[in-house]
Amino acid sequence: MKRTLLSLALVGLLVAPALADSSLSGEDIVRKASDQNQVGLSAGEAMMVMKIQTPGGEILKRKLRIRAASKDGLAQLRMTFVEPQDQRGIEVLMLEQKGGQNLQYLYLPSFKKVRRISGSAKNGRFEGSDFTYADMESRDISEGTYKRLEDETYGKQAVYRVDVSPKKKADEKYSLVQMWVSKKAWLPLKVVFFDHQKRKAKQLKVKRLKKVNGRYVVTRAVMKNLIKGSETELSITDINDSIAFPPHIFLSGNLGK
Repeated sequence: MKRTLLSLALVGLLVAPALADSSLSGEDIVRKASDQNQVGLSAGEAMMVMKIQTPGGEILKRKLRIRAASKDGLAQLRMTFVEPQDQRGIEVLMLEQKGGQNLQYLYLPSFKKVRRISGSAKNGRFEGSDFTYADMESRDISEGTYKRLEDETYGKQAVYRVDVSPKKKADEKYSLVQMWVSKKAWLPLKVVFFDHQKRKAKQLKVKRLKKVNGRYVVTRAVMKNLIKGSETELSITDINDSIAFPPHIFLSGNLGK
């Protein structure tokens, strides 16, 4: 799909659809949610707290600084770990490209090197969390098959129900993605990911929404690994979308600087 499911769940804009509910297809709904979101912040800065609960019950905490911008309508996102001390300085850069694929780079201060994340490495866990690098990657909407189901109520919100299947299943980590998209906020409030064994592999739930400068922002979401029993909670704080960063901030060669 054009934009990552993770980013769709984290931040979206409140914009009324141009079409009536009854005439919206499954693809219309996903495209509308996608088009209103620019991989989290379209521009600006925020802090993110990541709390990981292992299958054994151990709690691991991470704190990240997020900087975002848009160039030619394509999102740029730089995440810098600030806590704990042993992960301080780790950076991840994501650059959206035309055609749906992201360029992703990882900087590890212990090696003082930048490497590109590609191929099977994208299925690796994002710094020990229940998110993979692939979960945060963009997809072209044309690569999916969309099925709109009957509308539902999720919690107290009216939602659209859409099932998404990749056309090239061998190239994708998930065989099916089920989405519950808020009619009010145009954000997925719940996403269930199925693996290629048809098992429910992971589940993303939005826990808290906040309206910031006319748009809805997810300030708390939880991804649960339904097979392993671990989960990762993301909390967004200190959002400032009025900050602009110079272009060199989003150059891979400047990671670690």
